[in-house]
Amino acid sequence: MPFKSEKQRRYMHKNLPEIAKRWEEDYKRGGIVRLTRTVPPKRGPDPQGLNVSYKQVKTVKLEK
Repeated sequence: MPFKSEKQRRYMHKNLPEIAKRWEEDYKRGGIVRLTRTVPPKRGPDPQGLNVSYKQVKTVKLEK
């Protein structure tokens, strides 16, 4: 049950009925049904523009 107490459930139904109804519907079977069972990756893709070796980088002097 998503509510911490019966008092919270009554408050939600009185003041936020849309959310309370959605919570009751989602949790009536004991919890939210997971949409996927795959494990998310631990990190995202490598940034392509920053993988430049230091030998390729040249210093540039700016004119005033």
